[in-house]
Amino acid sequence: MVGFDDFNPYLPPQNHSVAGDSHLRRAGAGYPIVLFMCMATIVTGLALSVVNVETIIASGPVLSILCLIALIIAIRKSFPWGGIFGVSGMVITMFCFALIKSLGWSPRDAEPWIPLILAGYSLLAIPCGLLAVREHLTRNKQEDASGDR
Repeated sequence: MVGFDDFNPYLPPQNHSVAGDSHLRRAGAGYPIVLFMCMATIVTGLALSVVNVETIIASGPVLSILCLIALIIAIRKSFPWGGIFGVSGMVITMFCFALIKSLGWSPRDAEPWIPLILAGYSLLAIPCGLLAVREHLTRNKQEDASGDR
């Protein structure tokens, strides 16, 4: 005979090992893809801004949205480098916007400065993004090692 406790839908689920459930452990598997998309947007935005500075109108919001996604994942998974990288993308976008607005720059006025600022940002952000990817991969290796026991 099945007891009431065996079939009670209101009971909390039994303790299951997260390390044994690979689909739960790999829930953040798309995180490196988001990080690489952010880095690609940084490099593409820089290249396009050198050709035509007005392209930051599109690349800035795209970078901000991707970095916001990276930041949310980094906070939920406790990835410090990913958090720094995510915040940096939104900060550089707001900085460029505020600089252009506060100085009243036209596209011609912003043309020498914005690509230069973005080049400096790229030199700092790309290594930070790569460290965030490494941080994620290292954590997955540690979880795999602990799950194999």
